[in-house]
Amino acid sequence: LNGLVVEQSSDASRAAVFKVRRTGGQNSTRSTLECVGQGAYISVHPHSKRMGCFSTSPVELDYIRLDGQTWWDAAKGAFRDPTSGRFLCAEAPQFGGHVVATGTEASG
Repeated sequence: LNGLVVEQSSDASRAAVFKVRRTGGQNSTRSTLECVGQGAYISVHPHSKRMGCFSTSPVELDYIRLDGQTWWDAAKGAFRDPTSGRFLCAEAPQFGGHVVATGTEASG
C-alpha cells in the first residue's frame, strides 16, 4: 500500500477526514483512525516514523487525555504509538510539517 503521509497544513483544501473508533470499550484509551476514502488506517511507518494511511487493517493508537479531561477533546489530548511509546507530533514547517511518532511528551 502506497499510503498518504499525514502532514500539518493551513490549506483547508488539503484536509483529510478520519473516522475515529474506540476499541476495547467505553473506558479504553485505544482508538483506530480510518482514512476515509482511502481504504486504509493511520499507522506509523517503521523507518521514517511518519504517520500515514499505510495499513489495510485497523492499527490501535493510545489517546491520552491531558489536564484532567474526562471527555474527548482534540485540543486536550494526544495520540501515542503503543508500540514505541512515542507521541504524535508535527515537524516544523521547514522540515515538511509531517506528523511523526517521535515525541517524548504529549505536548505535541
